Amino acid sequence: RNLVPNNIFQATFQQTYTDYVEHNGTLKRVLKQRDGTATLGIIFFCIVFGAILGTLGPKKKTVLEFFQTVYTIMLKILLIAIWMTPIGVCSVITSKLISIEDMTVTMRQLSKFVATSIGGFLVYHLIVIQLIYFLFTRKNPYKYYVNFFPAILTAFATSSKSAALPITFQVMDEKVKMSQQVTRFVLPIGNSIHMTGLAQFIPICVIFIAQMRGMDVTLGLTMNIWMTPIGVCSVITSKLISIEDMTVTMRQLSKFVATSIGGFLVYHLIVIQLIYFLFTRKNPYKYYVNFFPAILTAFPMMECLHIILFAVDWLVDRVRTTVNLMGDCYAVAVVDHLSRHELQDSVDDYDEEAQKTSDL
Repeated sequence: RNLVPNNIFQATFQQTYTDYVEHNGTLKRVLKQRDGTATLGIIFFCIVFGAILGTLGPKKKTVLEFFQTVYTIMLKILLIAIWMTPIGVCSVITSKLISIEDMTVTMRQLSKFVATSIGGFLVYHLIVIQLIYFLFTRKNPYKYYVNFFPAILTAFATSSKSAALPITFQVMDEKVKMSQQVTRFVLPIGNSIHMTGLAQFIPICVIFIAQMRGMDVTLGLTMNIWMTPIGVCSVITSKLISIEDMTVTMRQLSKFVATSIGGFLVYHLIVIQLIYFLFTRKNPYKYYVNFFPAILTAFPMMECLHIILFAVDWLVDRVRTTVNLMGDCYAVAVVDHLSRHELQDSVDDYDEEAQKTSDL
């Protein structure tokens, strides 16, 4: 029903589904509409439309110019919306702040939230990953750390790992002398899927919103929220440590990828489900299998409380980005250290093959 929609314009905001209603003692199948985008039908229509349009020769020029003009118009509308976004966000935050009865208590809670978030980031940033580096390499981690000040400043200023990626590559090649085979593989993947800062940030948000709603967040509940992802990561780490001989570089790199994706799945399949259970006390997986809505749609009770976090997220996000960036950099260092002999062997083999070729 949704693959071939009756109305392509209606498919942009409504989906078709089959419902069964009782009629004269029997169930009758009826087609109904519900809110949502029939993405599959739109994609199928565009494929068929584009394929046929490509066969029209010179006649397609008018249609192409039309869609290019529509694209330009929509882009300008989007730019207007982007320029108006700060005003809109400030208005939403202001409306929420006005509705708060006790501003002093709220601001005190918000300041504690910021202090807790940044404090947790700094502990991981300055202590935890430094210990990981030292345990694997037996070198001074802070000598390695100071080389990345330009990349850290760029990530903090732009709040983007992608913007700091060229500088990170430059530091890896010129200052710390890491293998390009490792950096060109680990850093782009880590830039996309390695979000250590987010893994720390989500439990803090859960506890903060629960306290804002007046829920009794006990020590046991707090430990459950924090220890669930840590426990999964500990299992993965213990498995990696138990490996005696990592002889193939790709095997080591694939384990890094598996660990990063595993962290994402922990967040996707466990942490989000814990948030849902915390507020609804219902089985989250029954809700999960029906559809995949946005977080705010999934948790309507958060809509009036998460807005407050926007007021400080600009600062917390910058610190969170630097944590994610340094996690990638230290992952490169560990993988490079464990793979150094294998990488050298591959270079030697390549040199021998090149020498034989030149002799011939």
